[in-house]
Amino acid sequence: MAVHEDQLLDIEVARLETQQRAGHFNLRFAEPIEAVFRPWYRRFMRVHCIAALSTAIFLIALAVVINLVYPPPDPQARRLFLLLFGGLSIPGLAVALVYLARDARARWMQPLGALAVISMFTVALTMEWVYARAGLEYGYATLQFVLIYNFLLIGQRYFQAQLLAWLGFFAMLGMHWMLGLSGPALAVDAFNFLAVGMLAGTAGYLQEYVLRSHFLAGGIRKHQAHHDQLTGLLNRHGLGRQVERIWRQAQRERVPVAVAIFDIDFFKAYNDEVGHLAGDACLQAIARTLMERLEARPLDFVARFGGEEFAAVWFDADQTGGLRLAERFRRSVLDLAMPHPDAPLGRISISGGVTSVDPGQTAFDAALAEADRWLYRAKAEGRNRVRGQALAVASARAPAPLIDEPCGEGA
Repeated sequence: MAVHEDQLLDIEVARLETQQRAGHFNLRFAEPIEAVFRPWYRRFMRVHCIAALSTAIFLIALAVVINLVYPPPDPQARRLFLLLFGGLSIPGLAVALVYLARDARARWMQPLGALAVISMFTVALTMEWVYARAGLEYGYATLQFVLIYNFLLIGQRYFQAQLLAWLGFFAMLGMHWMLGLSGPALAVDAFNFLAVGMLAGTAGYLQEYVLRSHFLAGGIRKHQAHHDQLTGLLNRHGLGRQVERIWRQAQRERVPVAVAIFDIDFFKAYNDEVGHLAGDACLQAIARTLMERLEARPLDFVARFGGEEFAAVWFDADQTGGLRLAERFRRSVLDLAMPHPDAPLGRISISGGVTSVDPGQTAFDAALAEADRWLYRAKAEGRNRVRGQALAVASARAPAPLIDEPCGEGA
């Protein structure tokens, strides 16, 4: 479920928690959660659908064998039974089975499922019509079997399955009316169809409700596993997942990536002076500020690297761009004007180290180590500044090699 994880982690956890509190009795999430749920639901139900199709093929084949061993007295009914079930239904379901086995995303599962339900309703009603016209009792509860599959086993969402069930119900009534079925017999058949449909539908509703609840709870747990609980930023685990994503994208597009590490200046002294609760509030305020200063691009991100350190990654950013963005971070934190009794400036500041790399030539760990070396240089030179130099920028869209450009001295 990697795709689900990547997409779900792009949704704010507050949205997921709000949806969880609101419930989903109408079996629909607010956007964009619903847009992520639907492909997840298809992939989840794919395995169930494969098992259901296999069972359906076996049952139909068994019915064909029974028909061969104990054929109905009417030759036309026998031939039609073998044609519709043995010649059409089994091959059609087998094709759907092969498709689902090959397509892990199951993009056409629900349209194929709807087609299968409509086809099987048609087959069942046709056989009932032929048997009734020949004065025979059909015997097989095919309509009821199709209802169970429709609601529970072939990946239809509840309201889609309801629409298909009502189509089958009115088709059955129309067929019985054309046969001139008497009132009591028609009422019994209608009752049986509705009873099985309501029972299967209730189970189908509960199944989708539980899956939606599972989806939300799983998404919230993934957010908790990938995000720092204090600041809401990505933690080291989430940083690794996001880096894999951005590194692959940058390699495909042959663009540089800027990596930076920031450290809060004299933060231990700040904690000792004002207390850990104030220190936590400081970390939260800086995290909010860094998030607000991110470029409005989905591949840029900032993470809490540990303690009072933060890491930032900017997609398609050369050294000049990386230094500019890092300097924006530094100035934004300084502009918060949070008092720091033991700092030379009397307020909270940060230092940063930046490097820009070609992901096709440089691993993230190497870029991070280089940014860390520049961070220590910034701290050694007096803090409250950004330092950086390109490590290995060799991209078709990257500029010429850049020099070490000091930024933010003595704000």
